[in-house]
Amino acid sequence: MPANTNAAAAQNTKFPRHKSEQAAASAQNCQVQAEFLAKISHDIRTPLNAIMGYAEMLHKTNLDTRQQHFASNIIKSSLALVDILNTWLKQATEPHPGQESQLQTSTSGQAAPATEVHQESAPLKLMVVEDSSMIRDLFLDIFSEDNFTILTASSGAKALELAFSELPQLIFIDLNLPDTDGWQVAKTLRNNTQTTATPLIVMTGQFLKAEEYKHHFDDFLQKPFQLKQLRTMVDSWIHPPACAGTSAMLPVNATPTTGDENLAEIIRPYWSMQLAKLLAAATHSGSLQVARQLGDCLLSEGEQHNCPPMQRAGSRLVHCASEPDIAGMEALIAQLIPLLKES
Repeated sequence: MPANTNAAAAQNTKFPRHKSEQAAASAQNCQVQAEFLAKISHDIRTPLNAIMGYAEMLHKTNLDTRQQHFASNIIKSSLALVDILNTWLKQATEPHPGQESQLQTSTSGQAAPATEVHQESAPLKLMVVEDSSMIRDLFLDIFSEDNFTILTASSGAKALELAFSELPQLIFIDLNLPDTDGWQVAKTLRNNTQTTATPLIVMTGQFLKAEEYKHHFDDFLQKPFQLKQLRTMVDSWIHPPACAGTSAMLPVNATPTTGDENLAEIIRPYWSMQLAKLLAAATHSGSLQVARQLGDCLLSEGEQHNCPPMQRAGSRLVHCASEPDIAGMEALIAQLIPLLKES
């Protein structure tokens, strides 16, 4: 009997260790999965961004009707792939409820209607820090005819050297760099008196909450981005609106996407739990399908309550999600965000 008791005791001492090993292995597997998903997201979004950007530039050139159709289909197909990728990553990572979305955190530079970059007498310096030559070339080509001097850096060391010597007015920084990461570059720039006030934009395919990037960066541009999103963001930081703190940093005298000012205030009496759930899902996932569902629900509720602004917002959101017009979709969602915060 004592021998059996000793054996049982020995077995019991092994069990907790076994559970501890399982927990450690599970945590390691989760870390490996997270790193794999981040790498896949970055590796897919970077060339996809180049495809979208050059297709948009091609679409604006002197093409015949058939060629315009081809270019348009490339753009739409690319955006469809973005939607698929976002949905897949959302399902794979299973984010916690209530997580902020990339739409909500990136609306400050993207939600305003697309505008042409203002011309200045002296070229404005814009720097892009990116390990991919495709994205660096894309910036050069996009702004080649505008009044900008584009500085490019493929590493953190080169970025700091250029930033301190050239003092650009705006800096876009990718998080994946060969010698360091974008967080460290941003931290160094923030701690230097020459560049502490320079607007820094983080570029990544990751889904970042505002509190995750606001310590070092001023804004967030998610890859892959459209040209009008990039241009609007550049214009909003180079020429910021006179009145700060407005929803989505709409320029002075700009007309909201739906044509209805204070949209959130207008539809607040008719706001429902179903609308809140769809808005939360749309802002979290960036899914075109969910945005269309939100638009349909707004349209239906607007008809039920005889609220034309609500109907117009729903109709416009369905149109933007179907086109797709990402900047327009984000502008509308940005106008609804105050209702989400109150839900």
